Amino acid sequence: MKKILLILLPVLIALQILSSCKKEKDKDGGSGNQSIIGNWTNRNTQYRAYYKGNLYKDTSVNLPDGEQTLTFNSDSSFSAKRKENTGGGTFSTTGDSLKMYIKRDKDTSNDFTVYTLSGDALDIYYKWKGTISIDSSYEYILHFKRK
Repeated sequence: MKKILLILLPVLIALQILSSCKKEKDKDGGSGNQSIIGNWTNRNTQYRAYYKGNLYKDTSVNLPDGEQTLTFNSDSSFSAKRKENTGGGTFSTTGDSLKMYIKRDKDTSNDFTVYTLSGDALDIYYKWKGTISIDSSYEYILHFKRK
């Protein structure tokens, strides 16, 4: 369980950086001009781990309401909170791509794919290549609901 939490933590911190972007495409390929501007809480995270291309871990973690939140602002800034940790940065969107720029000691950016933005649901996909082993990779789908 500790390994899963250690692996999920970087993703959760990165997602906390999301702020204000416009709706791209929903899962069904439709488009619209709904906005992600506002407050979101992560309700569930799906996690898949691969080693040398083979799936070796597939799990889903439900989070208590309010444990991890994102706030997207109309000025393209965002803030994120997970338990007592907070962060933020800026974001931009193109098509169904969401790029978040995270403010840290060393600024970094992460690319996400918006799977769904419909009403009160926001689903974001993120893939991360392992840093411990080049043969490992991780996929996350984070399910948010509007607060």
